[in-house]
Amino acid sequence: MSEITVSGNEITALDLALGIRKIYEGFEESIHALGGKKKGRKMVGSLAHWVAGSHVRTERDVICDKFLEDVQSHLEMFDYSLEGLDENSVQEACGALIDICTEPVPADSNGTISLMKRAMISQVRKYLPMLSQEKLRQTGERLEKAYTKWQRLPVEKEVLQEIAGLLG
Repeated sequence: MSEITVSGNEITALDLALGIRKIYEGFEESIHALGGKKKGRKMVGSLAHWVAGSHVRTERDVICDKFLEDVQSHLEMFDYSLEGLDENSVQEACGALIDICTEPVPADSNGTISLMKRAMISQVRKYLPMLSQEKLRQTGERLEKAYTKWQRLPVEKEVLQEIAGLLG
């Protein structure tokens, strides 16, 4: 695999794909560190939002925005690392990335974590054509088993439709 240099270290596309998990884990830890939305705390936050207008940003908003920015910048490096790789290496790296990004979120997961992680599934769409037919099939089956037809978010439905189209 070709490598890129980040902070003096050689990093492969596969390393970058697997590194997305650290971003996801850091996001989860940050949300859990905020603690649960206690009734009084939620009410005060909602009141402040209403009185001050929608420009008031909560800690949760900042953490979610940082998560999105971190994922985007990480994927830019990942894209760059794919340049010049052979087909097998691209399939391996994209497969690892897609496995992490489509990992089912437990039903009892924190609502913010669940929605943000599930929404990030949209980021894998451009990598789907780079997968083998078998990996596409596995990814589609995984998503179909993870959520019922009624539980699926629109983005998950779009990914499943795209997989079906690629499988022919």
